[in-house]
Formats: sequence, structure tokens, C-alpha cells
Amino acid sequence: MNKQVLGSKSAVHRPWSQRSPSGSSGSNPGNNSNNKNAQQELYSKLREYEGSRRLAYANKMDSISLYWKSYCDLLGAALKETTRAQRVVLGTAHAYLMYAEAMKSIFEDNFLDEKGNVTTNQKQKDKVAASRKNPFKSSNNGEAKNGDVATASAKDAVSVLKEIREAQGELASQFQESSKNMDEEIAAAIGSLLDTIQDSYEKIEQLGSSILLELEKTEQEVAQAWNAYLDSKSTTNGSINSPTKEVKPVDPWVVEMQYRVAVAYQNLAWEKGNEVLTNLLAKVKEEEITRRMNLREFLVAFAQRQQRLFLTLPGIQNRVLEDLVGKEMSREEMDTAVQAIIEERASKYKKSTGGAKNGAASGGQDDFADFHLESPLSSDLLSKAKVVLRKGVNMDWTVCLAVMTADSYLHMFDLDDPQITLSSPPEIAFRRLSPTLIEHSYENQMLGKMNFGRGWSDPLTPTESLILGKSKVKRVDETSFELTESLVTTGASKFMGKTSNRRIWFQTSTKEEADDWVQILTA
Repeated sequence: MNKQVLGSKSAVHRPWSQRSPSGSSGSNPGNNSNNKNAQQELYSKLREYEGSRRLAYANKMDSISLYWKSYCDLLGAALKETTRAQRVVLGTAHAYLMYAEAMKSIFEDNFLDEKGNVTTNQKQKDKVAASRKNPFKSSNNGEAKNGDVATASAKDAVSVLKEIREAQGELASQFQESSKNMDEEIAAAIGSLLDTIQDSYEKIEQLGSSILLELEKTEQEVAQAWNAYLDSKSTTNGSINSPTKEVKPVDPWVVEMQYRVAVAYQNLAWEKGNEVLTNLLAKVKEEEITRRMNLREFLVAFAQRQQRLFLTLPGIQNRVLEDLVGKEMSREEMDTAVQAIIEERASKYKKSTGGAKNGAASGGQDDFADFHLESPLSSDLLSKAKVVLRKGVNMDWTVCLAVMTADSYLHMFDLDDPQITLSSPPEIAFRRLSPTLIEHSYENQMLGKMNFGRGWSDPLTPTESLILGKSKVKRVDETSFELTESLVTTGASKFMGKTSNRRIWFQTSTKEEADDWVQILTA
């Protein structure tokens, strides 16, 4: 479709002295009619192109937004799961330590006081331990004999309890050692993994979200350029007439050129942004696979330590370990599993939002592959474009791109580039006016650099513009000529019929080029 819209046609040239600011010619109504018909045909084709472009963009944005939201949900779930795993291991380690301290107190027989209450501090434990070193007091012979019998009975009782009491001490040592290992090794490893993925996921989410916002911004800028083009059509067709307010003339080529560049710039921004998003999505999958495999290894080590600790409870721990080991997968199988989760989440979002519009691409494919506009310099509304030197009153010579349009305008775009000379092709010079595409990176995102930022189209606005229908040309020397434009004054001078002149000198690289300019301007 873009080939039909932007196909090059031979422009209708008329003497500049016979053209009005709007491109009309009183002395040649046939050419004026042809020019209007050509503009109307171009407008119809561009309007059809804009409608198709907007539909393609909306479909693409809906699809990629759903996928990005699914990936963000995956990131959030990954962080939540890793944090929960860290709490499980740390909580278990602390519980083991508390249990070990309790078992040690039981081994030392100072866990409970005489009334069966749990001792809560070391002072109480020491007091209970001291009172239990010699619990029997002898007051007479009979009582002593009874005490000896009681002591012997106590020793026999202790000897029966010995294995159990020592088991409490051994159990306390094992729980304490296991708690230390879990805290210093497994919990620390999971914490390091959590810190790593949290920092990485924050950068990924910030960069990806900023790219989506920028892609939405590109559509707003293209829509604004299109609205400006529509407004210029209304102004050119005379639909805006105000007897009290003077409307500034608008050259349709300028707004058409800005619209074409905005669409081309959007395509470039989308291509770069889509490339970065595709890499981000692949990075999310890769890091999620790595996270799951690492976390699985840590949890296997955690379960194995518990299994070694609870040798008397093999059934519970075997089930836990069998479940964890049973989930062992290769990277390919893990990739398939992660992708299935993403597809499932995307499907749920599509159902909840009514689904993506018809024609939406999936997986980050480019919907704008067939939408490319030609250069504005090949427009039918353009008659001549050259790199020249220009100078106004009390000004220095400045390199600029001079553009003559079919609507009797001469636009000058100043070029502050030492590589551009009078012999430079106009296409090369025009590329210097195009905005620089900013690479998507976390550093640029943090610095606030983005495409379609404020003032991105300033270089595409002419530095100076002359209405050729109100201008006179005069040859200065072999390579120079001047144009003098008659300007209608405003304010009190306007009612007195006063006018002012604006004079600009031009210099070309050769005499032949200056002859060509003077000839076409005086034709």
C-alpha cells in the first residue's frame, strides 16, 4: 500500500512569479486545478495508509502488552517464591536452634522448675540446676538410711534414663549443627540469589516498561503530526477564514514531510524497542530457568540436611526429597515448562480483556514490516532541493538546505555540521536533520533519555521560509543572488498600508547552479 501512496510522480512546474502563497495561479487555472487534484489524491492515499497503520499499531501494542504483563507476573511470582523459600529455610534454622536450646536444657535438667514451669532465662536455669545437685537432706540416722535408699534408687533410675538423657544432648548437638549449616550455607545462598534476581528484575521491569511507554509516545507523536497535516489541509482549502485574525500560511509539504518522518521514526523506534523487548523477554526466561534450577539445588540440599537430621522420620523426608528430585529437568524441558506458564498467563489475560484484536501478532513479530514511507525529498510537492549558503541582514553566512516546494515556498533548514558542504547531496543533508535514535539501555532510561522527547522535531521545522509569490530575485555575482520578500506589517502600520521587506542572500558552489536557481525563480 505504501508504494501506491508514496509513488513518485512528475511535479507540475509553473513560473514562480505567477504563484500565490497557497500555490494557486491566476494566470494558469489548468495547472492550479492539476495541483489541487494531485494534492487531493495524495491526501486520500495518506488517509488510507494512516488508517491501516493505526490498526496495525493497535493490534501489535495489545499483543505485546499482554505478553509483557505475563512476563512481569512471572517475575513477581519468581521473587515471591524465592523470598518464601528463604523464609522457610531461615525459619527452620531458627526453629532448630530454639529446639536445640530446649533439648540442651532438658539434658542438663533445668528446662522445667519444680512446679513444671518452663524456665525462661539463664538465672532461673542456674537456680534449678543448683537445687537439683543434692535434693535430699539427712537430719538423723533413720532419715539418713532412708536417704541412702532413696539415693540408690535415684541412681538406678538415672541409669535407666541414661540413654534417653544422652540422646537429648546428642539431639541438641545435631539440631544446633544443622541450624548453623542451614543459616550459614543454604539460607545465605538463597539470599544471594534473591538479591541478584531482585536487582536484575527491577532493571528489566523498568527498562521494559519505559520502552512500552515510549512506543505509546511514538503513536501520540505520529497522531499529532497527522492532525497537523489535516489542519494544513483545512487551511489550504480555505475552510478557516477569520476576518479579524490573520492566519499564518502553512506549506502542506512541511507538515506532510513531518508526518512522513514521524512515521519513519516510529518504525525505527519500534524496531529498536521490539529488538530490546525481545531480548528482555528471552533474558527473563533464561534467568527464570537459572533461578529455578539453582533454587531447586538449594532446596534439595535443604531437604537432604533435614533427612540426615530426621533419620527416625524417613517417610516424611523421603516424600519431600522425592518430590523435589522428581522435578529435575533439563534446560530444554525447563524452557518448555516456563513457556507453557507464560502462554497460560497470556491466555488468561486475553480472556479477561476480550482478547487481542484480529490480526495481532504474537511473540514479538514486527507488524510494520510492510509500512515504510519514502523520503520527503521525493514528494510530488517538492520542486528543488540544494545545499547553499544563506545570509540575512547583519548575519554571517550559514550552510543550509534550501527546499523549493510546488506551493511557492522556499524553506531553509540550517545545518550545523562541518561535514556538510555546498557539494553535499540534499539527501545526505536532510538525514542530518533527522533526529538521532537513542539506544534502549538501563543507563539511558535512568538518565531520562528517550526517543520522541521534547523538541525532537525542532530540526525539521524550517529556520526561515519565503513566500516566492511575494518575493523578487536579483543576481548579485556569478555564484550569488538575493531574494527580497514583501511582508505585510501588523498593528497600526497595517491600517496605514505600510509594508516591510526581508532580504536574504544566497551563494551556490558554481555559476551553473546559481543560473539554475535564478532561472527557475524568474521563470
